[in-house]
Amino acid sequence: MASLGLFPDLILRKFKNIAGNRYEEIAKAYREFLLTKEELSIPNVNSILLPLDRYVKKVPEGVYEILSAYPHAEVEVVYVIDGEICRLIEETIGKEEAKLFREREEETGRRLLESVGWALSRLGLIGRTRLLFGSKSEVVEEISENFDLIVLSRHYGAETTKTHPVSTVVLRIMQNVSKPVILY
Repeated sequence: MASLGLFPDLILRKFKNIAGNRYEEIAKAYREFLLTKEELSIPNVNSILLPLDRYVKKVPEGVYEILSAYPHAEVEVVYVIDGEICRLIEETIGKEEAKLFREREEETGRRLLESVGWALSRLGLIGRTRLLFGSKSEVVEEISENFDLIVLSRHYGAETTKTHPVSTVVLRIMQNVSKPVILY
């Protein structure tokens, strides 16, 4: 199978006494587990999206090390405030509480964006920061088209637990974006 590129010999060796002429069938059945030539090539990364929210308390040092592997890439750090939560607070508690919640979220976002922006500049990376308002998954899905790589916390969008170590928002984003995602 031409799309498997480097792996025909591996599959033939692995199944030589078992598979016989069934190589194509085996290659087809295991294609989800084998990398194609295209997947083995390292993509050119000029722009990176780093979404943050209230569930991402801090960006680990390891993420900065990964980002530093792309010294010429522009990193855009966005802090997303959930518009649905603000709407629910307004409907249930009132406009004043919703306003207070949004102000606190904006302040938290600004502090985190400032911290991450400082860390990026310390590494010599070009970084921009933005504060956005809307659906956490939809915002990332929409703006991801403008980036070559997404670096996403497994906590983005919702609390995680031992039984669910990745938030449902992250799972949705990973299913709906066509760009490579590094999950931390």
